[in-house]
Amino acid sequence: MDLQITWSILFFCLIVQVNCDPYLSKQDLALLAAEPYPACFTRSFSDFTCFWEAPAGKSYDFLYKIDDGSESRCNTSQQETAEGKILHFCFFPPSDIFIFAYTHVKVVDKDTNTSVYTRTLSVEDNRLFYPPSNVSLHSTGKAGQIHVKWPALSEMKDQVQYELRYSSKELQDTVVLKKGSRCEHTLLSLVPGQPCTVQIRVKASFADTGGHWSDWSTPVTVMVPQTAADIELKCHTSDLHQVQCQWNEERYGYANLHYRQTDRNIWGNWKTCNKSNSSASQCVLYGEEYTMFQVYLTTTFGLLNRTFYMDVFRMNNSIKTEPPGGLKGEIIGERLCLKWISPLPQISEHLMYQVRYQLQGENKWKLFMVQNPSTSTCLDVQASGQYTIQIKAMPNGLLYSGVWSAWSKPLTEQLSSNTGLLFIACVPFGLLIISVVLFSFFTRYTSKLKQVLWPPVPNLNDMLENFLKDINGQHWEPNISIKQCDDDTPASVVEIMSEKEAQVIKKPSWPSNCPYFPQYRSAVDSNEEHAVHGLEMTREYVILKSSPVNDISSLTGNDYVYGLNASSDQLEESVCCYSSLCSDTFSASTTNIVNHSYLQAEFGSLHTITGHYTNLENVTTSKEE
Repeated sequence: MDLQITWSILFFCLIVQVNCDPYLSKQDLALLAAEPYPACFTRSFSDFTCFWEAPAGKSYDFLYKIDDGSESRCNTSQQETAEGKILHFCFFPPSDIFIFAYTHVKVVDKDTNTSVYTRTLSVEDNRLFYPPSNVSLHSTGKAGQIHVKWPALSEMKDQVQYELRYSSKELQDTVVLKKGSRCEHTLLSLVPGQPCTVQIRVKASFADTGGHWSDWSTPVTVMVPQTAADIELKCHTSDLHQVQCQWNEERYGYANLHYRQTDRNIWGNWKTCNKSNSSASQCVLYGEEYTMFQVYLTTTFGLLNRTFYMDVFRMNNSIKTEPPGGLKGEIIGERLCLKWISPLPQISEHLMYQVRYQLQGENKWKLFMVQNPSTSTCLDVQASGQYTIQIKAMPNGLLYSGVWSAWSKPLTEQLSSNTGLLFIACVPFGLLIISVVLFSFFTRYTSKLKQVLWPPVPNLNDMLENFLKDINGQHWEPNISIKQCDDDTPASVVEIMSEKEAQVIKKPSWPSNCPYFPQYRSAVDSNEEHAVHGLEMTREYVILKSSPVNDISSLTGNDYVYGLNASSDQLEESVCCYSSLCSDTFSASTTNIVNHSYLQAEFGSLHTITGHYTNLENVTTSKEE
């Protein structure tokens, strides 16, 4: 039996004033289809109904009792559904309906007197609400969002739970709100510009798992708010006094602009743009440099209204200046220099510019950025011909921000071929100069590095000078008759001294039969004897004379004479040789250093002596009285 038949029967009973019991609707049966039998519910705590399904021709008794009270019998009724099923139901009398009490119910088969169903129920946990009404959808001021609201129930506010389902395009989802939640919810991440349908249902129960969900509310559909870009809505100021908003009316037809602004950081009420300050596709607003605005458009397109929202903006952050004016060009040397006038002088220090130029015949523009607030720059152009130049401005984003202005009026400049040819010629010449400089530096530092890593070998001829020349030039062959010394002369330290350091009072005269070593000789002169005091036995000394010696008699002690230009007859016969190769005669050259000879004698005058050596220590010789 459908809903129309049920209402017809109720209306008939009301007319004839017959005591008719209400019938169950198809929606009620659908909502309680998942409940175990007997399924029970209440609409307003003043009624309580239980029902179950049974085959036709069967009869049952329905018994109930409240807590530990006496058991009562309910007069049951039958109802045939549209599917041909037989429902047995019991309507409790108002006097037997109690909340916050347990109601024990039992269904007994009369034919077998056996219990078919038994349950223990609480009336307050089986509330079946009617679906919420007056569900409304609102915008949040942002695209892709919808705010849902519905009226709150007057009963069981803290035990009420809501479930919301929505669908937008291919997006479908369900949201379950917690108990005690507010009767509102915001849907996020919806598809802008698509219809969204919302429904709500409710249930209430003191138990966590009790209660029956109501039917869904009547569906409500709204168009999801869109972005301002969908209708090309833009708002900018060019003078920090007026804000001009424009949009494309060809997309969605006529639109109304709504706005609100801050006054001393307090938001005002929403207003509709004054028709005197607007046209079909633009509106002019007024404010100060730091005034904030919130703007949206509404249009009627089809059956649903569309809304287009802009983000909240401040006037000093939505600047779009006029194009720079007074653009002029001048060729200076090999460069094209430009000058222009700032489009907004009051913030000229916060502007930057972009230049684009194009050679006639080319399809692409070349861009050049001027990051500083300067109103002049120079371009390096590499080819001759006719150039078209334009410039635009925008705040740099530090204190003021916005978007690029429109391009200025084009400037046409003709560049001669000399400029391009000179530039082309200078490029290889400059590269050549750079290559030469780099090569010279490389060569210079390479040679220095080579000297450090591989120092040159010293020239021995330059270092030893005449020493090697004398060795290579003379050949001394010892006389076979010379007696070789059996004992090696011990090595001694040779100290080079000047003549002034060797203090000698009088030249000693040595006999012909002098001892072999000068340490053991006695200083004897032909006229008087001298004693040499403080002579060390193990050290020898060499005295270097740099001045020529003409008189051989001026030599003292144990001397080695070189560079002599004297004949052998000028030397006396009394000569003592101290050498590892001793010889009775002074046959070897006195300039030959290989003989290691020391001459100890009194010589006559020599014509030329370039220097001499001695092995005498710095001693003092005293003359005996």
